[in-house]
Amino acid sequence: MPEIRRVILDITAYDALKVESLVRHENIKNTLSAMILENLSPETKEVLKCLRDRNRPKGPKSNQECGASTAIEKTRQLSKNPDALNQIKTFWNEGERNRAEIARKIDYPKATTSAVISKMVKAGELKI
Repeated sequence: MPEIRRVILDITAYDALKVESLVRHENIKNTLSAMILENLSPETKEVLKCLRDRNRPKGPKSNQECGASTAIEKTRQLSKNPDALNQIKTFWNEGERNRAEIARKIDYPKATTSAVISKMVKAGELKI
């Protein structure tokens, strides 16, 4: 049996869900689950497929690159991503000092990028 999680909906969404479950002749839980699964993006479907493959017990697994790899790589900590740290150094040394712009270019959050830049300046890796 799948694990159950609670979700808080605003009253308008809840009313719409109740009506939809009446129209579908299903209970609210099954209606909500079906509506979510019917409307997943192709990227989400690919990530879920990869997760299912990874968790599948023994047996042949696809040699194909998992579509989730990009999403998983993006969540990698900035401080542990040497490529992104080198990009910061390059942008900084080329004169780009706008931390928000650097964050956009390396595709990490502004706050995270700014904190890492501050540490790099303090450690002497970046010159002010």
